[in-house]
Formats: sequence, structure tokens, C-alpha cells
Amino acid sequence: GFCRSEHALELSLEFYNVVALCQIEGVRTPEDARYYLGKRVAYVYHVKKSNAQKPRGGRANIKGATTSRVIWGRIARPHGNSGVVRVRFSKNVPPQAFGAPIRVMLYPQQYTDGSE
Repeated sequence: GFCRSEHALELSLEFYNVVALCQIEGVRTPEDARYYLGKRVAYVYHVKKSNAQKPRGGRANIKGATTSRVIWGRIARPHGNSGVVRVRFSKNVPPQAFGAPIRVMLYPQQYTDGSE
């Protein structure tokens, strides 16, 4: 899917990009979007510097070094009638994330016992 920002959060004076609107591929109705409620979302971006720890006077610790970062979120509720969902992220989403692809994780899974 892709994200776009939500312009107002309950008429607050300060603007935080914690909530974003995301369109998931293949989801066209609010009923389809309800399946994804509570699922985790990851916005993965890349940086120039690695997060390797460099000790004083020594070489960098290469094990586990990566230039990728992740901002995690959770699908909160449907938005509108076209299958768009609201995603609440753990940190503010940068402006570069608006319109960028995100990854929808299909967990946590909601199990039913089949008695319905």
C-alpha cells in the first residue's frame, strides 16, 4: 500500500504526523478493510550511516550493522468508503513517507473457533 498524511487531528494547534491514511492493494470497501484492523505496518527507509558501534581506537563492529530503519505502526480503523485505513505509527512519519510504499504484516492473526 501507500500512505498519505492526515491533515488535522481533532483541531489541535500542533501538528503531528503520527496518523497516516494508507491504501492497501486489493482493498476497495470498508468491509474488506476490517480484516486488516490491528495488523502491524512497517515503513522501511534507508540512511547513509550504518548503526555499527565503533569503539575508541578500534574497528567498527560489523556484526548486525545495517543502514535500514523501520517505523512501526498499527492499522487503527477504516477511513471512508473506498477501503482506505488509518494507521497510527509509533513515531512521527517523515514527509518523505507520504506516497511511499509500506509493508503490511499479517499478524497478529485473529483466530476463530468456528462456532459462529
